[in-house]
Amino acid sequence: MPAMRESVLVGLRVLDLADERASFCSKLLADIGAEVIKIEKPDGNASRQRGPFYQNTPHPERSLSFWYNNTNKLGITLNLESDQGKKLFRRLVSRADVVVESFPPGYLKNLGLDYEALTEVNPRLILASVTDFGQSGPYCQYKSCNIVASALGGQMYVCGTPDTPPLNPYGEQSYYAASLFAAVGVLVALRQRNSSGK
Repeated sequence: MPAMRESVLVGLRVLDLADERASFCSKLLADIGAEVIKIEKPDGNASRQRGPFYQNTPHPERSLSFWYNNTNKLGITLNLESDQGKKLFRRLVSRADVVVESFPPGYLKNLGLDYEALTEVNPRLILASVTDFGQSGPYCQYKSCNIVASALGGQMYVCGTPDTPPLNPYGEQSYYAASLFAAVGVLVALRQRNSSGK
């Protein structure tokens, strides 16, 4: 593994605020060399409650899905809704290159931690936001889940045979696809930042 650390994103710092919808994004960035800091709320990320669990024992420290999506990451807890937590997060942002988040639209803005506020702290910051239906538009406040995203995104349409109903692919494939697209977006943004400085 030491040789793997000498890779494309060595020297870049990523702050991961994501749940299961985008944790794979920051895992991919960590796997290609970035230092990723997983930031969980004090009682832990909700994806710790998702199975399957090691030895079939449900527990926040035994979620195999959480383990997989968070390998190669450092971890801290931070209450973003407290003044002290916001202050500490801004300090982390000042030395970060990328933030990956999956909160509902408006959540970070209500905390004073949206892109505009964070780029005042760090103008070179890249923010990757993975939401159910985007930050704006007619569906932005709608809730979703893997099967809804898979159906509306067309993924289920191409699974199965022409004479059967659509099939949901195994696992949370729409989350992995969204994470992959977000990771590619981050890489493109990093390339653009290298040439523009912003």
